[in-house]
Amino acid sequence: MFIYNNFEQRGLIIRVWIKTKPLKQWLVSREFRRRLKMEFDKQGLPLPVPQQKIWFTNGNMKNNDPSDHLVV
Repeated sequence: MFIYNNFEQRGLIIRVWIKTKPLKQWLVSREFRRRLKMEFDKQGLPLPVPQQKIWFTNGNMKNNDPSDHLVV
């Protein structure tokens, strides 16, 4: 069963139910994700990669000079 669930800021959520033999669910889920990734690549669809900026300050910030900040 293949169910579209939701669009989010970071991507699309799809829920998939696949019937497997006992203890084969991990192998099947890995193979499903591998095939899905291959199809996305073939279609030119990039997977979203979350990004985050982290700001560090040196504690002086007297003049709010950009050199007082480090963005990683």
